Amino acid sequence: MKYKLNKSKILKADDIWNAVVDLMGEYKFPTENQVANKVYIVFDYYSELESGGHEKLFD
Repeated sequence: MKYKLNKSKILKADDIWNAVVDLMGEYKFPTENQVANKVYIVFDYYSELESGGHEKLFD
């Protein structure tokens, strides 16, 4: 999976974060790439924590 983004479109940290979110939204889990799988799991976990999903951890 290749994702291209021009450096001219990345003006601040929020732009980097938005690019990562866009990429992860198109990601098909799992793949043969172990690093990409780990990144996806961490991203998914972080998203759950930010959305209040941490309550599931205690249930």
